[in-house]
Amino acid sequence: MSLLEARDAGILHPGAIRVHRPRRSGRKIMILINYQVKHRLKFIGTLLFELQFKNF
Repeated sequence: MSLLEARDAGILHPGAIRVHRPRRSGRKIMILINYQVKHRLKFIGTLLFELQFKNF
């Protein structure tokens, strides 16, 4: 029995094997990119904010 068959039969935990589904992985990657961009924007925003205060 293959690992996928075992997974489908419920012998293995469904999360134990990751089946490649381009649609889902693509969405995960987009979420990751969005998260990183937001994080960077927040970081840059605070940096500029601090620089403004230092200039005054």
